[in-house]
Amino acid sequence: MKKVGTLALGLVLVTTTLALAAGPIPECIRVEGVITAIDPGAQQITVAGVTVQVTADTIIKMRGQVQTFDYLQVGMTVAACGLMDEDVLVARRVTVKYGGK
Repeated sequence: MKKVGTLALGLVLVTTTLALAAGPIPECIRVEGVITAIDPGAQQITVAGVTVQVTADTIIKMRGQVQTFDYLQVGMTVAACGLMDEDVLVARRVTVKYGGK
């Protein structure tokens, strides 16, 4: 029994050390509002006057289901979270709140 307890404690310490070594996670900037424009070529949407860049890493969800960029429409209410790159919000995720297909 002692060996199992020691092993479990060792795994917790390793996990904690790895998390700390990765460094702090940057704050996510959140924008919420209605999509007023979509640029399919640039993979960008405009929400509350902010240009939101969607990338291959951006997760788009509606009611827990993963969606593609093509799912987004002008008039949908969304919440976007990401990091600013000059005057563009590079989205980590976009959640459709209202107006889904």
